Amino acid sequence: MIRASQVASRIRVQVLDKQWDGAIRHVAAGASQTTVFVERREDLSAVAASAEHPSVKHTVWAGTCVERPDRSLIFHSGLLPDQLAGLLSGKPPRDAGPAGQIPLEIETGPAVAAVTGAIVEAQRRLPEARFRARWVEFDQQVKIGYGGAVFDDRRSTRRIRIDAALERSDRAATASAERVIKNDNNYISDVISEIIERLEARMNAADPVAGPTTVVFAPAIAGIWIHELVGHAAEADTAMRGRSWLTPDIDSLPAGLTVIDDPRRARASWKFDDEGTPVRPVALIHEGRPKELLHSRRTAAEWGAKTTGHGRRGSYREPILPRMGCTFIANGTDDPNEILQNVQEGIYVRRMESAHTDPTTGRAVFRVTDADRIRCGKLVSPLKPHLLETVAGKALEAIEGIGCDLAFDRCIGTCHRKGQPLPASVGAPTICTRLMTVRF
Repeated sequence: MIRASQVASRIRVQVLDKQWDGAIRHVAAGASQTTVFVERREDLSAVAASAEHPSVKHTVWAGTCVERPDRSLIFHSGLLPDQLAGLLSGKPPRDAGPAGQIPLEIETGPAVAAVTGAIVEAQRRLPEARFRARWVEFDQQVKIGYGGAVFDDRRSTRRIRIDAALERSDRAATASAERVIKNDNNYISDVISEIIERLEARMNAADPVAGPTTVVFAPAIAGIWIHELVGHAAEADTAMRGRSWLTPDIDSLPAGLTVIDDPRRARASWKFDDEGTPVRPVALIHEGRPKELLHSRRTAAEWGAKTTGHGRRGSYREPILPRMGCTFIANGTDDPNEILQNVQEGIYVRRMESAHTDPTTGRAVFRVTDADRIRCGKLVSPLKPHLLETVAGKALEAIEGIGCDLAFDRCIGTCHRKGQPLPASVGAPTICTRLMTVRF
């Protein structure tokens, strides 16, 4: 039996069809510097766990906003095309008849089958462990009007995460693994194999040694580090307030370091941002030198720069902010195996998440949830969870190796900025750096 909670907002049906185009074009053309944003968003999550019934949460909502430089954001849920002009004037939309439900489009069956199948297979392969599987999916359709033009975009993504816990006598371990789902290949078996391998290995995890250390990041993992320390520092509104450590005069970073943000490569990619600006890749750092910032239309105008297609909002209720899409370190030329072999003592980080970041100073703390000790160029033992502290400028300057094995989204998360959540992607090859500190 599936315990399902399916929620559809009790508002008028809002279908983003061609009727909107004329209404948006009329309003955007008639009001200077006015942006019209219309969206329909559907979210699905399915959860299954050992000895528990699966649960489903399915929500959908829609709304419209009008944004102008000279006034506060105006928004309304469930608006119809012929009510758009009234929203711009600030008048409450007239009643358009009985409220209805926005129809759900995402099928719940594949999600439920995936998480329940994952639990069954995982328990078969390791009966003594406890498992939890979670499927997360969303689909966002948008129409944006600006300057008499209308832009359409659709952003969607699916991912699955499996967490596991195992106890034997006086020992215990936890492990996690996840995947962005891009096709119907045998991804669940791959995730289960990975998580069981790490769960068994981590039964013998040891305490790390506190203090300064050399760190080797597994493929993709340094992307989290770069997202927090470089990406947020390169958001133009932060830089304009003088609150970014990443200033144009920095010239001490390794020449092989290039950091790019390209929303087209994100797990929830976009072609146009929420202001209708076409997206383009932006080199935040190019060959060791700070180069560009991430701009919305407003910050670009104030900075005297070109827009980059990074103006996003968490929903139609929120104002535009410069945001990251997919932030990654470009491939280097170093052999990943040689990077590891050159480290005498250090840690190899497999999974981590952000704990605290200050883009002004570049100081950050990360929670490392899966890592191994490096000794004489080899991985010798798993380490218990710990904190890793870093200062961006110093740790970036201390990079000793940039691999050629770029990977994306091994640790998947949502970026929160000023209360606005957005899915974010990160990537990196194998990276080695000194001047990081292990804390407990």
